[in-house]
Amino acid sequence: MNTTKPWDDSMKLLVRQDPQALVSFLVPDAAFEGMEDRELQAAPSVTSDTLYRITWQEEQVILHVEFQVKRDPKMGQRLWHYNALTHIHTKLPVYSIVIYLVKCKSLVQSPYVICLPNGQPTQRLDFDTVKLWEVEPDVIEQKGLVGLLPLLPLCKGGKNRETVLRMIDKLKDAGMRNLIVSGYACSCLVFTTEDELAWLKGRFFEMQDMLKDTWVYQEISKEGREEELRNLLIRFTTLRFPNCVGQAQKRIEQVKSPEQLRTLIDKLFIATTDQEARAALMS
Repeated sequence: MNTTKPWDDSMKLLVRQDPQALVSFLVPDAAFEGMEDRELQAAPSVTSDTLYRITWQEEQVILHVEFQVKRDPKMGQRLWHYNALTHIHTKLPVYSIVIYLVKCKSLVQSPYVICLPNGQPTQRLDFDTVKLWEVEPDVIEQKGLVGLLPLLPLCKGGKNRETVLRMIDKLKDAGMRNLIVSGYACSCLVFTTEDELAWLKGRFFEMQDMLKDTWVYQEISKEGREEELRNLLIRFTTLRFPNCVGQAQKRIEQVKSPEQLRTLIDKLFIATTDQEARAALMS
């Protein structure tokens, strides 16, 4: 089942919309050259958040960035895995960085080391960590990193209405309406009370007419519709055909569009036995 989160989609947009901004934030003297394939060939295959090919001190390097909203006790192992596979794939040195979007405790620290039984290190990865809640907003605003403006509410002291409104105005002025949707998703990570979310949704609703033609708004809306249909299919199967839930979950992973989901739901509606339900799910 697709478990993509709105903030995850927003981070993907952010790293595509203005890649040089992220590069300049993390490696100030480097230049973005292009995107690398994020799906790394392995068994099973793995997909990293961001792989940029950059020029750093006149040499080619891969910048590997992972975005996190919570502590992952296996973060070091994951980074080492991505880093090693990327190096094998590109034959270039790989610089790995984790960006934590919201405050977390007891973060996994660099380096990640694999040792032999006698304590001798056999593998080691040094990586950097960025805690957005410790980053001053001026680092983004004064350096003109327009593509990172959606992150402002996550920066130090950024959880307030004034910062959100300033972020929206700056993105409008820069002609980056797509990123306003990312700014909304990022704000939802720290605006968590009922009153805060009501205000935030109100500001977003006011801009709906302006944003509805942007591809990112349409993509996120599509994701939301698909998730609702998936949930409906599983719930209906659970209530009517509980013996078929496992098959329904596997079938959903193969579905590529909302139209296919609706067709499956329609067929399940007219099924009367487990056998008919299984046949509908296999069709």
